[in-house]
Amino acid sequence: QPKPRPTSQASQSSEDPRHSHWVELVEGMAAYRDGNFDAAAKCLSNLETQDRADQSFLSMTALFLAMAQHQNGKPTAAVETFQRATNKIDDPHRSAAGWLDWLMCEIVRSEAEQLLLEKVTR
Repeated sequence: QPKPRPTSQASQSSEDPRHSHWVELVEGMAAYRDGNFDAAAKCLSNLETQDRADQSFLSMTALFLAMAQHQNGKPTAAVETFQRATNKIDDPHRSAAGWLDWLMCEIVRSEAEQLLLEKVTR
């Protein structure tokens, strides 16, 4: 029996338009995890241009976008996007995110760092 897709679960659980950007983020993350890096990059690029105050959302979007860019053979763009994400995560004046948001960003940050450094060390 096929596993339910995270995107279908997310869209069912959030019909409030104020949260639709989170649904789009989940779709981009799912596309990345499925190995569909072009679709992930397109979705996440669109989200990154939206004006949002939520630094955790913007950081998570940029981290997954950086990984998708790297997988698409765009290492310079990936490093620039990764740097934007880490600047948001490390900004002491960022909006007060909960510790869980911070932890999720740090976990994905670690994954992105390893991926971006992978080809440098080979």
